[in-house]
Amino acid sequence: FDGASALEFIDPNAFDITGPYVKEVRAFNTKLKQKSLEDSLMGLSSLLHLTVSNVGKCPPEEVTRPCRCEYRMDNWQWVQARFTRFVCGEESEEDLRMQYVLNANRTREQFAYSQTRRLQIYFERLSENLAKLGWQKRFDEFVIQNSAISEIPRNLFGDVIFYGVKFDNCPELTAIHPQ
Repeated sequence: FDGASALEFIDPNAFDITGPYVKEVRAFNTKLKQKSLEDSLMGLSSLLHLTVSNVGKCPPEEVTRPCRCEYRMDNWQWVQARFTRFVCGEESEEDLRMQYVLNANRTREQFAYSQTRRLQIYFERLSENLAKLGWQKRFDEFVIQNSAISEIPRNLFGDVIFYGVKFDNCPELTAIHPQ
């Protein structure tokens, strides 16, 4: 399955007619979840390989900067999963402290607001650039690390979809809005 973007479920009996002949199942750019697909296909004793991915590889670096996109492929037993993660923020806590020093003329609130606004602008541009390239807008995870953002505003990601969001060392974060 590739590009069946509305596919959310495969009935466990869907491949009964093929019996022992199904050796491999691959699902890319669907709404299938890893666990539900594994459960659905567990009865296929002939299945040797299962690939699940709701996303492709990373877009070009010039599109993802100043954030970075990380791509990896995990293999365990007969399951192969591709994983893309966007990481934004400073590389280390020390880098974050340096940002506070460099912005000493601002209050903490002003600095945190400017960081939040920069992230909003980033996602607006990212969405536009992905559309220009014809690139899909679904990714596995978004990580904001060592950042002074003050909030996650409504509709921050626009039409870019992440299946998971992780916050790591965001000391100014006070609110996360729905949507």
